Amino acid sequence: MMSYSSNYLRLISWTKQLTSHVNQGLHRQALALFRHMQTSLALSLDPCVFPLLLKSCSAIHRPQLGTAVHSHAVKMGLLSNPFVACALVDVHGLPGVEDGSSKAIAFYRQMRELGLKPNLITLLALLPACVGLAALSLIEEIHGYSIRNGIDPHPQLRSGLVDAYGRCGCLINATNVFHSMKERDVVAWSSLISAYALLGEARSALQIFRQMEMAKVCPDDITFLAVLKACSHAGLADEALDYFSRMQEDYGLQANSDHYSCLVDVLSRAGRLNEAYKVIREMPVKVTAKAWGALLGACRTYGEVELAEIAGRALFEIEPDNPANYVILARIYASVGRHEEAQRMRREMTERGVKVAPGSSWVV
Repeated sequence: MMSYSSNYLRLISWTKQLTSHVNQGLHRQALALFRHMQTSLALSLDPCVFPLLLKSCSAIHRPQLGTAVHSHAVKMGLLSNPFVACALVDVHGLPGVEDGSSKAIAFYRQMRELGLKPNLITLLALLPACVGLAALSLIEEIHGYSIRNGIDPHPQLRSGLVDAYGRCGCLINATNVFHSMKERDVVAWSSLISAYALLGEARSALQIFRQMEMAKVCPDDITFLAVLKACSHAGLADEALDYFSRMQEDYGLQANSDHYSCLVDVLSRAGRLNEAYKVIREMPVKVTAKAWGALLGACRTYGEVELAEIAGRALFEIEPDNPANYVILARIYASVGRHEEAQRMRREMTERGVKVAPGSSWVV
């Protein structure tokens, strides 16, 4: 059996190794070492280990493991440690945990009750949780807290506030925060463009993009995704094609599947279905369900059966358990009097074991 001093020296050595793993971005190795430390040492782990572990859980999007680390921290009575508390808010704000946003906000409340002061990292982690619950009042609370505690001037927080206010539909606050920034980086500009696009203010979103270019701020792929979404919501097909071209030719950015899906969507909405299908055929990246879904939905609007069949069959392969694709194609068949094909869709759905979601109907 190892002596206390031997265990202690090993604990120090492994803690240093774990710290090195996290700092180098070797998060899976860090988590594996933690499991080994748990089973091999008779001593309690140093509290500094837990923020490191939670950072790794956040980095590789392992929220369930973060919950397990949370439980371990509770058993060790570490919730009053400000570094552990901030890290827990961060990991609970991740997508993928059941009710993760609620947990993050509840833990923030607990921090305040314990007299712990959230720092910049905590506030940045809380904003996505607030957006997940559309908690506008809490975003305003965080904003007020940051002003009172001198955190507000940080550009990363202000950009986060622009994004959070915009996603919750509060354009006035998003715009006010944006204009309060002395230096506006690409994240701030993109967040404001996205906010206006999300709420259907396409012309304003595109005007902000022009102001961004005039300010000599170079847009990135996220900026152009927001611009294309604005075009899609307003049915600006020609403008979307122009921006898509400029993204690659003027700024040297490579379009990804999301950009192509937006382009297919805007062309489909405008009734330019053959052009949309051409974009899909010529995509240099993997065609996603978003792109095929946009084409299928537009085929129903414009009564285009041939392309609907192509889109539907592609969707059956990509997402075979999605009942909406079968229902839409069946309705397209029925709308042009092809009731036998519509019934065949229903039989095929039954044969594949796909069930209609609650609230859906075969009635056309």
